[in-house]
Amino acid sequence: MAKKKAAKAKKSPPKHKRSLPKDPKKLHLNGKNNKGQFAKGNTAGSGKRSPEAKRKTEQADIFKNAVSDDDIRAIAQILVTKAKQGDTRAAQQVLDRCLGKVKEQVSLSLSGDTQDFLDYMGENYGGLPG
Repeated sequence: MAKKKAAKAKKSPPKHKRSLPKDPKKLHLNGKNNKGQFAKGNTAGSGKRSPEAKRKTEQADIFKNAVSDDDIRAIAQILVTKAKQGDTRAAQQVLDRCLGKVKEQVSLSLSGDTQDFLDYMGENYGGLPG
């Protein structure tokens, strides 16, 4: 019995060994090797943050640490008071914070040349591709 337990304790090496190709020509253009893994030297999969992103996070933390919950309550109360008095920018801020920002609606107006092109494509080719 002791021999069987000792044999089970030893793990056999994996049957396949994953490695990056030595030849850079074998790397795909998207920065991955033939197995779909990030290739050596590909910064997309490194998990490292850019210095700019790190700096912005540190600056945001400075502001977060400088403002207390009571400060935020006081600022919110001032905004609500101003909104009730008719300050439209304050009202917009209050509503954006409470209800979420409204997505902007985009309206397009086509010039004559553009409309002519769309009409031509529709008549001759059944519309634009895609």
